[in-house]
Amino acid sequence: MKRRVSKYAFPIFIIIILLALSFQTMISIDDEMIIDECMLFEESNCEHQKFLVITLDDRKHLQSWWNNRDLFLEHDLTLTMFIDRTSGLNETEWGWLKQFQTDGHEIGVHGSNHSSVTDFLEEGGNSSSYFEIEIYPEIERFNAQGIYPTAFAYPHGHRTSEIDEELLKYFRVVRATDRWSGNDDLGINQRFDEKVVKGYSTDREYNSTAQLISELDRIDVIVTYGHRLDSRDNPYHTTEPSDIIELVTAARSKGYSMKTISELAQPNHNLGLEIMYKFLDTGSIDIADRMLENCWAIQRFEETCFDGEFPDWDENPYDENYWIFIYYSLRPLRHLLYAWQTTGDVEYRDYLIDVIESFAEAADESEYIYETVADKHGAAFRLMVLINVKWKLAHELSISNDEIGMIDDLIEQTTSYLVEESNFQKNSNHGYTQAAALWIAVTNEKNLNDRHGRFLLTIERLQYMMETIIGSDGVMIENTPYYHLYILNKVGDIYNWGKENSVLIPSIMEQRLPLMVDYALRSVYPDGKIPLLGAAIPGTNLKSQKWGDFENDYPELEWAISEGKRGTQPSLLESYFPSAGQTTWRSSWNSSSANTSHLLFDVGDYRTDHSDLDALTLTWWAGREIIIDSGLYSYEDSSIRDYFHGTSAHNTLVVDNLDQIEGGTFGTISETIGSNLPYHLSFSAHSLNDVWIGRTVLAIGNHTLVVIDHAEDNSVHDFELNWHLSHDLSLIGSEEGLDIMEGDERIGYAEIVSNQILNQNIWNGSDEPFRGWTIDGYEILRPTTNWEIESDDTNEFQTITVFSLSDERPIIDLVDSDSDQIQLSVEFTDEMWILTTKGTTDYDGSNPTDVELNVERTRTDNQA
Repeated sequence: MKRRVSKYAFPIFIIIILLALSFQTMISIDDEMIIDECMLFEESNCEHQKFLVITLDDRKHLQSWWNNRDLFLEHDLTLTMFIDRTSGLNETEWGWLKQFQTDGHEIGVHGSNHSSVTDFLEEGGNSSSYFEIEIYPEIERFNAQGIYPTAFAYPHGHRTSEIDEELLKYFRVVRATDRWSGNDDLGINQRFDEKVVKGYSTDREYNSTAQLISELDRIDVIVTYGHRLDSRDNPYHTTEPSDIIELVTAARSKGYSMKTISELAQPNHNLGLEIMYKFLDTGSIDIADRMLENCWAIQRFEETCFDGEFPDWDENPYDENYWIFIYYSLRPLRHLLYAWQTTGDVEYRDYLIDVIESFAEAADESEYIYETVADKHGAAFRLMVLINVKWKLAHELSISNDEIGMIDDLIEQTTSYLVEESNFQKNSNHGYTQAAALWIAVTNEKNLNDRHGRFLLTIERLQYMMETIIGSDGVMIENTPYYHLYILNKVGDIYNWGKENSVLIPSIMEQRLPLMVDYALRSVYPDGKIPLLGAAIPGTNLKSQKWGDFENDYPELEWAISEGKRGTQPSLLESYFPSAGQTTWRSSWNSSSANTSHLLFDVGDYRTDHSDLDALTLTWWAGREIIIDSGLYSYEDSSIRDYFHGTSAHNTLVVDNLDQIEGGTFGTISETIGSNLPYHLSFSAHSLNDVWIGRTVLAIGNHTLVVIDHAEDNSVHDFELNWHLSHDLSLIGSEEGLDIMEGDERIGYAEIVSNQILNQNIWNGSDEPFRGWTIDGYEILRPTTNWEIESDDTNEFQTITVFSLSDERPIIDLVDSDSDQIQLSVEFTDEMWILTTKGTTDYDGSNPTDVELNVERTRTDNQA
């Protein structure tokens, strides 16, 4: 496989290629359906496609420009100022330039001595000495002042194409003039992709303003240059300020917008339009260095090195779908791209292209590319990676025609694969990335086959995902905060990408994104950690910088991230999310997580393959994690996976040692929703293999949790109730019940109250039976305390479980208990809570009024 050429080897060719891909109306090869770019972008983005660039030259006229600063501000002018002889600038003049830059104007280089390059060469000089004398000292002096020029203007307009090429190694754009015959090779300025542009004088000596205004109907880009801004009679090198205002006014009336000269030099593709998921712009140089040795580090797995210089694309060292998904998605290539962008070392760029070429050669034959379920999701990321690589290289003019063609073929092939309805995983989070990848392709790739049809399909799929995968309450369908935050991050990236680039997106995204943020805010623990409810692994803390992009738009989230230092403190303590079937409650919005209680009660149905069989489970935080969920172990089939997916791994009831079946849960009935009380009280019911169980939950302040589980049936059953505590907690028996221990310190109490004979077991990392486990990462087990309460061969099961972190053990009294009513008192040193429930035994959801919940709080004699 041949090595690739280095950076800047193809500048002229790439300019032609990128011009061919310009933001013009495109006709599809397949059906000649015309697609207007205004279908993709906001109206304002389509209106301003003609540009006016006004430049001014020479340090000696700087005073006259400063005298007109108020005029620039009044008329919202954007100018480019080319400064020569910076060695003569005094402190005041440097201050003027910095203020001009702050005002939004561009500062460019005009030579150390304002010397004509053609005269310099004719007098025996060469390009190296010209740069040593005229260019490098100016760049150094500008940089020392915190100004970093990206544009150069030839003194006197004299230029050569050879010097153009050398200058473009240091500047984005160079400007010549129309007043020298040697510039006749420069054509009409274009909207983008210009590296060498021709300026037209606005000085009075040429009486050119009227001519420039007449050209507004013919030329899309007009670049001007002037000198002194003065209204005096002397026309030599003097531009009348009123002439500039007249030209700008006329141009704006015809749809022109003002640009600085460097803004004309970017490729005809918005920088950033190729990147939607921001993590694809991050990477590690250390990982990239290992990839140069054909050694691949895939998250969750040990690094794997392969024979040969490049992959064969038949690798599968772990026989795991996740490894296949990441590897064949080409996501690791972001490290090579990052390393090249960061260091400028062409070796990373060359290897990156060679890896893509090796992939292209194997794509049709490999059993892992387009042929596995994992690749349906992987192909979406691969499309994003390919488009990002292509355009990142194109921005720097570091990609050849052959390389563009190779990547374009892969882009078309991958797009065609994702368009197939059978490859659209619309009932899971994968569908988001699949739709987003098509959106990236449609927006970036002007020569895409059937672009118009694929545009319509993309809109349809994004709309579908927001309507079906995100419920009307803003909660992601998969019933787990982990995947909700995962998709929130993706939806946020999609939305922000559209907003930043003026790309039209379905309005439902704007409607439901705030609701998604609200659930994320309320479902996480007070310290920002994500509960392991459902198919979850330890994820990014909500208070991490990853969520900083959301702060400006969501002041309540900003408050939580900053721990009360910024934003708006949330007010609602309790929320019910009906589509997810989850209730969240906090004892307060205290910025101190150590003094806050948090409850997440899951009463939702099993809905997707990422759901667990865990109806009526809950998690509880009381200054720290207390009752936890076991999380996701693996998606690979195994007995361990079955345990974590099944019912006994969760904080709920098991009937006859069987996992729950899908469906049959009814949403929360609560007396406290919307009341902002210092306690939470709710009830829900679920059909557990034809046996109805009702669960009542009472959370008191920031210290106590009471859970009543009650079931009856005509037949006898074996019942098993499980509680799972944080991995660093243990339960130690005492005369009054159980002590909750953190190491050697007692931090709370646990107790079971029941009229039945119950068997109790405490498991911690047991292999037989497999009990007492949580996870510390994907397929990483961690022992934890599993408190198991059993009752065998009975037609009724009733337990009251109490967890408390109060200073003293509460006194629990079962005042009344029959088949239809329970009354319970919970007494602390200074107060008593009396809980009464009715109709919770066999509730089937048909009539909510059948259930009655009541709680009374009274002061005790001790308080007096």
